[in-house]
Amino acid sequence: MVLIIGDRSVENALADSNHSIFFLYTQNNTIVAFAFGNICAGLESGADYLWMNELYVSPNFRKQNIASEILAFIEKWSKSLNIKYIACITGVNNIPAQDLYKKNGFEIKLTNWVDKSIE
Repeated sequence: MVLIIGDRSVENALADSNHSIFFLYTQNNTIVAFAFGNICAGLESGADYLWMNELYVSPNFRKQNIASEILAFIEKWSKSLNIKYIACITGVNNIPAQDLYKKNGFEIKLTNWVDKSIE
């Protein structure tokens, strides 16, 4: 992972006006994985939910159960805040990610991602 000096994306994501959260996983004082999400309000659920934007484990640390540990921590943390569910997306062809989420109790549902750049 490369962070570009002067890139304001992390600063923007963690601004006080946002409801975002960073989860960092370290080994020997080195960040080896992270998750980033936003707490959102859901009309359908009638409660808050966590939209998990990113889940990343450095390639040298994959296949060590780190992603599952992060997901378990996020679930426990979310429950402590009365967050009712966690949602995220992954690619249709990203079978390893789908297997990870299934292993951790997530349901895989087919959906269409719709977005529009308004810059």
